[in-house]
Amino acid sequence: MRHSVKDAQQDQTGQQPRDAYLNALVKFAEGNLELGMTLFIRGTVITGTMISGRKYFEELSRQMRSASIQGSSDPADLQDVLGRAMMDFADMYPRAGEEPEPGRPPPKFLHLRNARIFQAANHLPSNGQLMRLRLDAVDGYFMGNIE
Repeated sequence: MRHSVKDAQQDQTGQQPRDAYLNALVKFAEGNLELGMTLFIRGTVITGTMISGRKYFEELSRQMRSASIQGSSDPADLQDVLGRAMMDFADMYPRAGEEPEPGRPPPKFLHLRNARIFQAANHLPSNGQLMRLRLDAVDGYFMGNIE
């Protein structure tokens, strides 16, 4: 998958994204590059590994298929339905090495694996969750994770 700075600076509508460099990093992630990122969003710090949208939904599908579901008469069936639904979302993204469909709008979300949230001096407890964030919500970022 090939991307250029010019591609990152302009989408198909000719509009400038909020941050061309972040947009380029997301496009590289969509091409199967994984990299540690720390994001700043309205005073909250979020760190994790940026992954493609496809990997995000594939992993979410696996989680749904093994989730503990309460209150369903057939939890196994519900797990399967939810897992398949997440794979339908995964199929909206190209497979590793595939070019995106021509005319496809630029990414509007970035996806993190092992996301951890820090607010003020506190680390909010989490098991390193999957997280989906709007690109236009990011105030700042750096490559790499914090502990």
